[in-house]
Amino acid sequence: MRKLWMPRMENYLRATPFFDYDHPAVDAWVRQQLTGIPENPVAQIKALYLAVRDSIQYNPYVFRTEPRTLSASYAS
Repeated sequence: MRKLWMPRMENYLRATPFFDYDHPAVDAWVRQQLTGIPENPVAQIKALYLAVRDSIQYNPYVFRTEPRTLSASYAS
C-alpha cells in the first residue's frame, strides 16, 4: 500500500504574524482567562472560547487592513 504524504502538525501550529500566540500580551491574557479553571483541556477550551466570544470587541463596520490590526496581540 502506498503511503500518502501527511504534513506535520507543527506546520499548522506555528505562530504567524496574525496568530501570534507567543506574544507576551496574548500569553498573559490566556493565563488570566484560565485562572481558576481546572487542568482539563475541555474546560480550558470552553473558558477560552467564551472569553474570546464575550470579551474581545469587534466592529464589522470598522475594518483596517494593516497586518498589525489583524493580529491576536492587537486585540489583547
